[in-house]
Amino acid sequence: MSWNKTNKTLSQQASKVVVNILKYQKQFVYFFANEALKLFDSIVVPILCYSADVWGYQYTECIERVQSNFCKRLCCLNKHVPNCTALYECGRQPLSGIYMTRCVKYWIKLTTMSSHRYPKQTYNVLRSLDESGWITWATHIKQLLFQFGFGYAWLANEVGDTIAFTKLFKIRVVDCAIQNLNEKVNKSSKTLYYRNGSCI
Repeated sequence: MSWNKTNKTLSQQASKVVVNILKYQKQFVYFFANEALKLFDSIVVPILCYSADVWGYQYTECIERVQSNFCKRLCCLNKHVPNCTALYECGRQPLSGIYMTRCVKYWIKLTTMSSHRYPKQTYNVLRSLDESGWITWATHIKQLLFQFGFGYAWLANEVGDTIAFTKLFKIRVVDCAIQNLNEKVNKSSKTLYYRNGSCI
């Protein structure tokens, strides 16, 4: 259940696209920050989150690093500047809210799928193995749900209103990601001057 090679490949491919976006500035003179970030969301994020339905159950540093590096280059920051500072300067949030939500949405799809479908049967086997003490994809989904306070959904094996649950889950993930970002900025010695001059 290791997706390191997959995530590394996705981050490498996305980094190539980032370079091309920055090269476009030679033709179009200069992109405003909002335009560059819109291109990032439209072109790069889909690559980074490709097949996140199966691997997006945990925070992935190499995926997040692509966005941080893009923000640094967009703001002309040194590569040694903390990633959290670069995200703050661009008003960005970690991508975990996107790929974790996609993973949970796929889990919801499996729980509501007809029992004769192969994906549902496979999920039932994975859940049974988890209950027997094996670590499976279902184990990681369970840990993800409990981590953000949605363990009741795992125990019930249903979420009720799918749209409402998905929206609430994404909000919770994003809120936690922002809190972690604030903590890094407030505790890092490298961000001393930055936080003294900002409103964090």
